[in-house]
Amino acid sequence: MERWEDLQSRLFHLGHLGEELEYFATDRRRGAWLYRQIAVEAFKAAEVADAYAQESFTAESFLGGDQ
Repeated sequence: MERWEDLQSRLFHLGHLGEELEYFATDRRRGAWLYRQIAVEAFKAAEVADAYAQESFTAESFLGGDQ
């Protein structure tokens, strides 16, 4: 699993891509590239976040949380 710092880096990169929308959205070709990059990066970040969520849930269940 990626380190949480890597997830944080991915999220910051997504924020940077979001800031670029203003400049790319007016050009369809460049805009399509940016939207694709955002989708790819968001998917990767979601996978990592889901892995952390599953690990947290498993650890909590194992340790007897919510009793």
